[in-house]
Amino acid sequence: MIDAVFADVPTLERGVGWRAFVEGLLRGQWQLYREHGWLARALSVTRPQVIPNGMRHTESLLSMLEEHGLTPSEAMQVHLTSMSFVRGLAIDIESEQEAEAETGVSREDWLTSRSSRRCSRAAATRRSRAWSWRPISIWARTPCSSSGSRASATGSRSSSGVPGERGGAPDS
Repeated sequence: MIDAVFADVPTLERGVGWRAFVEGLLRGQWQLYREHGWLARALSVTRPQVIPNGMRHTESLLSMLEEHGLTPSEAMQVHLTSMSFVRGLAIDIESEQEAEAETGVSREDWLTSRSSRRCSRAAATRRSRAWSWRPISIWARTPCSSSGSRASATGSRSSSGVPGERGGAPDS
């Protein structure tokens, strides 16, 4: 089943620079995980399966890195680190897809509804430590105001900053 998934992925053209090539492979890997939520959990780094179509991508990455001066050992280290990084980010895709199906709430909506709490905590930490940076809610990609409330494009939000919630202090 895993090999069949990798069979549909085209190999990248070699005419691009090494960074664009690596980025293209990693974005392709991410897309596979998004389309097949089970895939990240099914792949093993510690006990790798024999996946001929997956090896096409591994071999193309290793040869590209070696052409740019890395030793075979260094190229393998870059391969394992970068592929494991993407897989690590994707490991919860399946459970996230299940949660969205069960609740009807998208990841973005869930994060946005909680961003004001994160901003309030970040602002309190900033004030207590006298840091001079503006906190950002990285999860919802929403900038926080200097007071710690979530910045809003429309300026309208509940007093707690959580859509559908009526005032009250954020939980700690």
